[in-house]
Amino acid sequence: MPRKKHRTYPGSIFEDKGHLYIKFKGKKKSTGLKATKKGWEMSELLLEQMWMNYNKLGNLGTQRIKINDAFKEFLAFKINLYDKTRRNYQNAFKSIITDNYYLDVDKVEKDIQNYLKTTKHGAVSINTYLTNLQVFLNFCAKKKWIERTTFKSDYKKKETERENESYSDEEIEKYLTYFRSRDNEVALLIEFMLETGARIVDCLTLTPSQIKPEEPLIIWKNKITKNDEPRPITKKALSILQSLPKRDGQVWRWTYRGAGFLNKKLRIANKDLKIDARGRSWQEFRVTFRMKLLRRRIPKEYAMWLLRHKTPEVTEIYTHYQQKEIMNLVEE
Repeated sequence: MPRKKHRTYPGSIFEDKGHLYIKFKGKKKSTGLKATKKGWEMSELLLEQMWMNYNKLGNLGTQRIKINDAFKEFLAFKINLYDKTRRNYQNAFKSIITDNYYLDVDKVEKDIQNYLKTTKHGAVSINTYLTNLQVFLNFCAKKKWIERTTFKSDYKKKETERENESYSDEEIEKYLTYFRSRDNEVALLIEFMLETGARIVDCLTLTPSQIKPEEPLIIWKNKITKNDEPRPITKKALSILQSLPKRDGQVWRWTYRGAGFLNKKLRIANKDLKIDARGRSWQEFRVTFRMKLLRRRIPKEYAMWLLRHKTPEVTEIYTHYQQKEIMNLVEE
C-alpha cells in the first residue's frame, strides 16, 4: 500500500518486499532504497524533486490539449482502423473519460477509478476497455502531452479462466447441413477452418496471391509482423478454395470488417439448431482443428508449427482434453 503523507504535490511511495518505489503521474519507479526510516525520508525528497522537475525542467512539451481533441487526433492517426476496432476505442473512451478537461494523468486515473467503482462490466470487458484506453494514452505520451502511464497493468482485473472448448463431431455436422441449405459459402468457410486451423482474420484477409497450388502452400501473414508464414495445404482445403467464385483481391466474399455479420449468422444457427454455444465462436473451429491433430496423434511440436504459435504453452491452451477421447485412446 502507498504511504500517505500530507503534501502539496501528488504522488505515492510504495513498499514492496522491503524496498521502496515511487508512483508519479502514472509511472512507477524504483528508488533503490530499503524501507527504513532513512529510506522513507530520502524517497520523500526524490518524489519532491520529481514534482519540481515535472513543473520546471520536465521533458514534456509545453502544449496543453483538451482530452477530447487528443482523442480525435488519435483516431485520425489510426486512419486505417477497422470500423469495429474504431468503435471499441470510442466505447472505451466514452465509458471511462467523464469530461473534456485538459489532458492530465491524475484526472485520467481518477476517471479510471470512478469507472471501476461504478461499472457493471465483467472482468473481460473491463480489461478490454483499459487496454484500448492505454493505447490512446501511449499515443499521447509519444506526443509529449503526458508522461507514459501503466494504468492497464495497474488496474487490470483477474479474469476467470475459460477453457477453449472445441466443437463436437455432431455439432459440426449440424452446422454444415444447416448452412449448405442456406448459405453454402459459410459451410465451406467452416470446412476450410477445420482443414487448416486458420484464424477467422486469416481467412477473411486471404488473397489469391497467397495460394500456391503447384507447391502446394498457403502463404499466411503473421497477424502482428505481417511476415510470410508458408504452410502446406491439404487437397481438401485446396479443393474448397478452387470451388469458390473468382474474386479480385480476396478469396472469400466477406472482408474482416464484416466479421460481425458472420458472428450473427453463427448465433442464429445456434438458436435454430439448439446448440449451447458456451462462449464459443468462430475461434473454436481453430481449437477443433487442434483437437483433430491430437486425435491423429500428431506431435505437439508439429501442431504448434501448423497453428503458427510462438510457444508450446499457447498450443496447450488450445488443447481441450475430453474424458471420452482419452479413454478411447487408452483402450486401443
